[in-house]
Amino acid sequence: MSTHRPAHARLFYRDEYVYEALEEGLRHTFDVERPRRVRDALVAAGLAAPSDFIAAPALSDAQLALVHTPGYIAAIKDPGTLARYLLLDPARSWDQRLLQSLLFASGGTVAAARMALAERTIAVNFGGGFHHAQADKAEGFCAIADVAIALRQLRGDELAQPVRRERKRRSDGLAQPARRERKRRGDGLAQPARRERKRRGDGLAQPAQLSWSAAAGRRRRRG
Repeated sequence: MSTHRPAHARLFYRDEYVYEALEEGLRHTFDVERPRRVRDALVAAGLAAPSDFIAAPALSDAQLALVHTPGYIAAIKDPGTLARYLLLDPARSWDQRLLQSLLFASGGTVAAARMALAERTIAVNFGGGFHHAQADKAEGFCAIADVAIALRQLRGDELAQPVRRERKRRSDGLAQPARRERKRRGDGLAQPARRERKRRGDGLAQPAQLSWSAAAGRRRRRG
């Protein structure tokens, strides 16, 4: 097995991703320490140095609002409400670290997506991936829809413009031969049809013209 990490890979992690208390209550089945475990394993194996890990900022309210409703954003800012959403022990006194861990992990998702697109590189966030979360509710231990937020963010970024232009260029490039082929086929099919219509029209016109000529000759002889 190769122990070489591509030099261009970008790794996102920060200690705030991990809040051990998140494993309390029904959430104990969710390994919240996985980001730290993966980071430590890579460093121990010599695949990455501590300086290789990029610490992304937490999501802002404006970024949350790209997907989540105002009422839901206000609700998750209350530690007790958020703990209930995440099926954590309601008897514990929760604080803002509960939300902060999710905001930082989700911020890593957005930052990794932006870097991957901007630098055309591999970017990996060791946290996030809360794909069960919905616009107005939490599900499956997921409270922030970080993947959906990252997609909305990219669509609004200048970073997405070159990608859209490239898709349009490719689309236009593929469309031109198709349009030319349709025109060629259309012209090729149209020519016999036009010739056939002309032949039929000429064939119908000839007897009429002959009839008119014969009638004119008879009138002259009578005169």
